[in-house]
Amino acid sequence: MKRARAAVLALALLGAALGGCSDDRTARRTPSRAVSPAAESTDTAQERAPEGLRTCTRVVDGDTVELDGGEKVRLIGVDTPETKDPRRPVQYFGRQASAFTKQMVEGKLVRLEYDRTRRDRYGRTLAYLRLEDGTFVNLEIVREGYGFAYTKYPFRYMDEFRNAEAARARRTRGTVGGPGLDRKESLVSTRFDAGRDDHVALYDEAPLWSALAGQLLLEHVPLTAVRALDLGCGAGFPLFELAERLGPSAFAVGADPWDAGLRRANAKRVTWPVPNAALVRGDGAGLPFRDGAFELVVSNLGVNNFSDPGAAFDECRRVLAPGGALALSTNLVGHFSELYAAFERVLARAGDGAALDRLRAHVAHRATVAGLRATLAHHGFAPTAVHERATPWRFANGAAVLAHHFMALGFVDGWRDVAGERADETLAALASELDATPGGVTLSVPLAVVIATR
Repeated sequence: MKRARAAVLALALLGAALGGCSDDRTARRTPSRAVSPAAESTDTAQERAPEGLRTCTRVVDGDTVELDGGEKVRLIGVDTPETKDPRRPVQYFGRQASAFTKQMVEGKLVRLEYDRTRRDRYGRTLAYLRLEDGTFVNLEIVREGYGFAYTKYPFRYMDEFRNAEAARARRTRGTVGGPGLDRKESLVSTRFDAGRDDHVALYDEAPLWSALAGQLLLEHVPLTAVRALDLGCGAGFPLFELAERLGPSAFAVGADPWDAGLRRANAKRVTWPVPNAALVRGDGAGLPFRDGAFELVVSNLGVNNFSDPGAAFDECRRVLAPGGALALSTNLVGHFSELYAAFERVLARAGDGAALDRLRAHVAHRATVAGLRATLAHHGFAPTAVHERATPWRFANGAAVLAHHFMALGFVDGWRDVAGERADETLAALASELDATPGGVTLSVPLAVVIATR
């Protein structure tokens, strides 16, 4: 009976928060999504159609080939272990992947099919390859377990590639193989895909990045609100913890555009259960709530991730009642300072001025307390308190830093963009530079929580 009463109260409070949304306001609040360069291309349908036959003269590695005339082609939608980095050993299963692709295409005629982006940042052609008999080379590499479905950016056959990867996993129970290869060998793990429910079900924010800032946030957030909003709630942290700490007479709503994250959050909400919480698909730049709906808005690490920070701050002010509190956590300029100092030394020794400029811009975009205070004041908030803490992250060596799954998820791609065309060589040198410090690698993570009132 108590649970039923709590559920009724939750529905009533959610209805009150959502009330008063006009159709035009709702229509303009379509969640924003990251757009890959592919989505910005204007290639015509004719350009995307398969062209004439070409000869594959050389296989560079499992996902890159060279055609007649010296044109290098990076296969769309597939990623295989690296084999060509001169500064480190060949990645596990890299030679087998290269051998499989070589067996399929080297010396053979192929047709190229393009998607919406024709070249990558290294100048390589991006294409699908099909043999004369119609065999879809990119898909075959995934289907036979020699590569991942690379889904960081959308592409035409993404669903087909994901299904092939899932079917292979079910068929082989994690083993891979092909003609003449040992089926007991395992390919490196599939990359985390934030759009797949089975991947998101394994995502655990508790011991990782968001928990570092979330714990600081929970230590200082005001606990007097009856109605609270967690903006960018992801898979449910700190939304549910906040709802439970506010107590059963309060109500907390989580908003996020991440569909798979919301599905996982809802499974927690129902199973734990947390009856005084609800989830809404929404973007920070256009929240689907009435004016003054909440006494408290929190956002854990949202500052660096809002697609339009100014619009998000304006929306937070709009949905807050007069006198309501906004509590934000963020990592600050200076995070991983030890790593970035080593990165700068590596690039300076290489004489790569362009990469040094990219590195400085990459580091400088992080928040500062002074900058955050000024931004909040500009959007009509009065900062009232700041709480700071530095947390150490320890690793045995540089290789451990770069191989850590969360580093790969959140940081390594950005570091590769900084390094540019020689990314593999540069990151290998970075790992060695980090190893120059005796006693392992310790990276500093400075954090801040800023409380402001409307």
